[in-house]
Amino acid sequence: MNLTPFKTHLRKEMHRWTSIWPQSILAPVMSTLLYILIFGVSLGSRIDVTGQFSYLDFILPGLVMLSLIQNSSVNSTFSIFLSKINGYIFDVLVAPLSYAELVAGYMVSSTIRGFVVGVITYFIGYLFSGLIPVNLGIVFLISFLTSMCFAAIGAIIAIFAKDFDSLGIFQSFILTPLIYLGGVFYSIEILPPFWQSVSKYNPLLYMIDALRYGFLGTSDINIVHSTVFITALTIFFTGMLLFVMKKGYKLRA
Repeated sequence: MNLTPFKTHLRKEMHRWTSIWPQSILAPVMSTLLYILIFGVSLGSRIDVTGQFSYLDFILPGLVMLSLIQNSSVNSTFSIFLSKINGYIFDVLVAPLSYAELVAGYMVSSTIRGFVVGVITYFIGYLFSGLIPVNLGIVFLISFLTSMCFAAIGAIIAIFAKDFDSLGIFQSFILTPLIYLGGVFYSIEILPPFWQSVSKYNPLLYMIDALRYGFLGTSDINIVHSTVFITALTIFFTGMLLFVMKKGYKLRA
């Protein structure tokens, strides 16, 4: 099996964001650092969410997940969208790559970027909280599945998007509200019963809560249920991306 085309595709995707690391790595890390300083350090001592952990310990897994989701999705989104509007997507489509290799290149590169920013976010938070994951296997598994899932979602959004405004709608009106209403800064147990039920329809809640379980050993939702749900979402969106790529929807003239 000749993996040279796939390796070349992956190398190209990796170079795209590593060559502009101040924008792709440093900028999102600085944004998360502000959350840690403002909410975790400055206000954290005045907030008691669970009674078991400091507020910084509680929100740190959510901030790591925030980094994973945003960076893995935005990487695949802009890689495909820019290749569409600049016209060189056709060069990629005619390359000696199978559709599986094409999809894998976008998703692996985006997942690595999400992991890099997520790991840096954790270590910055560790300097202030000293938090060590209680289950590193769960942390890795949930991080990997979530990054892959949003790498696929980001690529799908780029394929369907007509212009930059379309991308902004997804980011501003769908992804951002789901993230901040997914329990990054609070436990759903403090909500009234009705809003607890509503929150459980937010898929990001399961991702954030599962990662929190890996760090703290406690969660609002059964970890098995969350893991199965996240795995199903990842498989679904990966399959959808592969299907759209094969059809060439809005990619071929």
